[in-house]
Amino acid sequence: MSGNNLLAGSSGARIFLSTDNGSSWNIVATLHAVVSTPYSNVYLNPNVTIYKSGLYLFAGVRDAIQGSIYISTDNGLSWTEKDTNFIQCVNSFASISETVFAGTNDGVYLSTNNGINWSSSNTGLSYGNYNSIYGHAPQVVQLLAQGKTLFAGTSGEGIFRSDNDGLNWIEVDNGLTNLNIYGLTSIGPYLFAGAFQFPGDSTGGIYISTNNGTNWRAANTGLTNHMINILYADGSNLLAGTNIGTFLSTNYGTSWSILDSALVTSFAVDESNLLAGTNSGIWHISL
Repeated sequence: MSGNNLLAGSSGARIFLSTDNGSSWNIVATLHAVVSTPYSNVYLNPNVTIYKSGLYLFAGVRDAIQGSIYISTDNGLSWTEKDTNFIQCVNSFASISETVFAGTNDGVYLSTNNGINWSSSNTGLSYGNYNSIYGHAPQVVQLLAQGKTLFAGTSGEGIFRSDNDGLNWIEVDNGLTNLNIYGLTSIGPYLFAGAFQFPGDSTGGIYISTNNGTNWRAANTGLTNHMINILYADGSNLLAGTNIGTFLSTNYGTSWSILDSALVTSFAVDESNLLAGTNSGIWHISL
């Protein structure tokens, strides 16, 4: 939501705009052309993540091999690419004061000038399983700013925490039995992590921490699907988007109930309306 505009990023690197609470949508931008991989006939379909920080909207583009960042200062009506040297696939954003962070397939990048320039901020972000092969930082799927503390959820490397604006990171995985962290959110002092359970895996689901990520415990009662794509907190309501639908907890993850049956990858609130981005479009959800 930006001003009176509701924005949605989709596959094909397209941005859609609604001015009537999601009843109708129009394409306002296509940010990144579909490209092919070198020496192949495989075509990639870029996706867009949208984030608001102050007066600025940030759009992160990602496909299998590259990405980019665009900025809008008119509530999403027009977009400008920033820092053309930035080629990382962007999965998520967060901000602390005037600093904006981007979670990418090569760790965390930050900008202190409203996205004009970006620099890597990966000290301590270890890639324990594959660093010697690929030589880069972990794939950061989700970022969460909790006051002055920043958390990074990664694909296969667990959760990292920074207490100094992303300058240094420490791993905070104690209690996690699944390190594919695709969702991070918070309600007051409670931190929640959503782990994606891949086929053949017996772990996944929701974890909770009450001590700033130092320790985690599972919180899956009533959660019948552990393929967590996204977590979202709306007041005291906690929502988990999974491969079979949206689950709701009203008691800080103690128990869960299912609300719908669509594959959910994102959430947003438009005034009193909860919206879910799914594999079949945008849904309104009633709590």
